[in-house]
Amino acid sequence: MSLSSKLSNAPLVYVLAQVKFSPIADISPYIPKIQEALRKEYPRFDPIIRQGFQWSIGGSSAPEVLTVREWDFSNKAKTTGISLSSSSLVMQTTAYTHSDDFFEQFERSIEVVGSIMEPALVQRIGLRYIDFIVPEGDKALDAYISPGLMGLASGALDSKCLRSISETVIKTEVGQLVCRCILANHASPIPSDLMPLRLALKKEPDSEKRTAILDTDHFSEKEFDFDPKSIVKNLRALHTLTSKSFKTAVTQAALKEWE
Repeated sequence: MSLSSKLSNAPLVYVLAQVKFSPIADISPYIPKIQEALRKEYPRFDPIIRQGFQWSIGGSSAPEVLTVREWDFSNKAKTTGISLSSSSLVMQTTAYTHSDDFFEQFERSIEVVGSIMEPALVQRIGLRYIDFIVPEGDKALDAYISPGLMGLASGALDSKCLRSISETVIKTEVGQLVCRCILANHASPIPSDLMPLRLALKKEPDSEKRTAILDTDHFSEKEFDFDPKSIVKNLRALHTLTSKSFKTAVTQAALKEWE
């Protein structure tokens, strides 16, 4: 069972899959061929330049300005997209239906990149799922979230908790899993490190209502030869335990409500 594939009212709003590979200094000559191979499925094309700073150890000198080039491809509806850089490919969607569909799409994209760019090594793979949990009616969040993630927000104190953040890090059989639960009056269902989001969201929050973001990130840093089928096989292994994590983080009553 995929993370929320059998839940007709699933709280899932965003999914990301990433593969990091051994860097290729200049991928710009490959971009026209990649864009031509992807444009039927992803007709929107946006070259992106991002800038950041890298500080020296000790901060004794001025920071170095880093420029990172990325190329974004997305579908007509702007619900699924691919971001490509000199060392990674990321597929993200706000219209997740089933893990099989998602991994098939991802495999098609990495087959294109692999055949044209020929990366040598996979250095990291990861899956990230964002669930945005909105209580129905006058229900409280503890009807949806397992007690272990509620902390003092469970009502143990006679006060109104404005914000609660829980983080659990687990070493799994296939990598490392990080589960974060953020309880607050959210202005956005997407964590700040994923912004700006260039995809359309199906669910926008009511900032007056107390909600939960369940952020599940499972990754592996095992190196292996770049091979699309091996990449997807490893992602599926990550997915199996990610699904188990989700079902542990929420209540049985919540799962019943989302069927």
